[in-house]
Amino acid sequence: MGEQLRVATVLWLTLGSSAAFAGPIADDLSAARARIADGDPKGALNQLDQIEDGLPARTTIVPQDEIARIHYLRGAAYFNIPRKRKKGAHTDAWRLALAVDNELPWDRELIEDSDSFRLFEALRGEVRSRGYVDTFVPEATGEARIFVDGVRHRDGEQVIQLGTHLAQIQCPGEQGTFSFFTSFSEDPGWLDRCPGGVDTSIAEEPIDEFGGFGPQFGTPDPIDEPTDEPTDEPNPDPAPDPIAEVGDGPDELPELMAVGSPERQPSAQGGKGFNLGSAMRVSGGVLLVSGAAVNFLVVAPAFSEIEDARADPVSIDREDADTLTARFQVSRAVTLGLIGGGVLMSGAGFFIDAPVRPVVGLQSVGIVGQF
Repeated sequence: MGEQLRVATVLWLTLGSSAAFAGPIADDLSAARARIADGDPKGALNQLDQIEDGLPARTTIVPQDEIARIHYLRGAAYFNIPRKRKKGAHTDAWRLALAVDNELPWDRELIEDSDSFRLFEALRGEVRSRGYVDTFVPEATGEARIFVDGVRHRDGEQVIQLGTHLAQIQCPGEQGTFSFFTSFSEDPGWLDRCPGGVDTSIAEEPIDEFGGFGPQFGTPDPIDEPTDEPTDEPNPDPAPDPIAEVGDGPDELPELMAVGSPERQPSAQGGKGFNLGSAMRVSGGVLLVSGAAVNFLVVAPAFSEIEDARADPVSIDREDADTLTARFQVSRAVTLGLIGGGVLMSGAGFFIDAPVRPVVGLQSVGIVGQF
């Protein structure tokens, strides 16, 4: 009786709070962003704190991008508060955002500062290289569904070991969805959070990612296969006898060998087959264009960033400076390699098709060709 009363109480609390915590938080995030754009970062921080404090009471799965945007907007608010920005609070908040969603895009309309954009992109790689921690999802979860930071998780999956993560479990039946924050320093006891329990003997249905595509291909057309059965129909165009065409006398053989078959006779204009010189010139041109593209799209921007860092050394730390220098050196080497290869390839192509070629002998040096 007591256990039934406890379950009924939990269900009543869940249903009673669903009206306030069942909907998406996108509208609240948009309102916080508007506060930052209007010059009220402190008001935005208060609103973001309320949103985050309400996450454990959510009764629906919160999307990954919305969780990440809470941290991203908090970093944007800190960026607009000089005291917080000086302490690097915005950097810590953006790290948390990228730990939740490493593909989170930069909001150029909210912050137009190019240095902050470069910092954000550098943090993306830094966070990706951090350690990972297991989420302790059981191998058998029955009909329960487990989510971490809005992403479905199964046995053996991990998350970036940074800060706390929003963990949510959809319990079977009408038990509801339960949410909590955890750093996964220990097993959170996923299945124990369902008040009615979880029957792990029920196997999870496998996900057929391509199940919906089968009928669209239709039935293959029948293929006409060759048959060995004899046919009574005569061949209207019998193949010519090559021996009969050559003739019986030996005098006809030299003429046939001199003429040759049409496929093997060289054309007076060089033929329409494969031309090695043309192919090499085209390949050389492609390499030259690729080298120019890498130069303008990668090398030049990297060099510009290096010049900016030299003008203001305080704006960049040692690790970012080393990364920027390495990117510039690698891209420059690739550019030189592409351009050098293009010049050599194009020159070799012109040399192959040139009407005049150098000749070097033991007792003479000269050129040969058509004049």
